[in-house]
Amino acid sequence: MPAHAVIEYARKLQPVTMSAKAQANQIKHRLRASGYTLKSWAEANNFKYRDVSDVVRGLRRGYFGEGRKICLALGINPDAEDRLAA
Repeated sequence: MPAHAVIEYARKLQPVTMSAKAQANQIKHRLRASGYTLKSWAEANNFKYRDVSDVVRGLRRGYFGEGRKICLALGINPDAEDRLAA
């Protein structure tokens, strides 16, 4: 998926801000409701599964690079201060 397409898609989504565990669960549930697993979504959007998993689990903050693209594609606001609050 080209970078501009990822950004346009992300603008249509509502940003998610909550605790890391609740956020990870919500993302997984949202993907499952759309018929995706984390791995199938990563493959469909040309991301590595490990990178997507790290972003969802909060190991990658997504402030720049591939992590940021993943955050935007998932509809996560990477700039929210409380995004990774425990």
